[in-house]
Amino acid sequence: MSRTVLFAGGPLHGRTRAIDDHVRYFYVPEPCGDPYVLDPSESDLQFRQVAYSLFRFAVCGRIVWIGYPGTTPDDGLVFEVLTSDGAKQASNVWKTSAHP
Repeated sequence: MSRTVLFAGGPLHGRTRAIDDHVRYFYVPEPCGDPYVLDPSESDLQFRQVAYSLFRFAVCGRIVWIGYPGTTPDDGLVFEVLTSDGAKQASNVWKTSAHP
């Protein structure tokens, strides 16, 4: 099983991606160095791992999984992605015993 996660911040900001259900942290490589060097043999372009933490956000009877870099989410970035089209892709109806 997988779930769709909406990312707020970092290199995946505003994008959605399917993640396995059991995953609580997600890692993505991000280039660091000078990406504008034309000759790849002269470039010391390297990658660093960006760790995303995942949390479940409940809003209006829907659950949206949000991925954010660092230890605490940036409220402004979370609000920005929650109002995007990606939030529709990442939302699931929250099923409770009151709603069979």
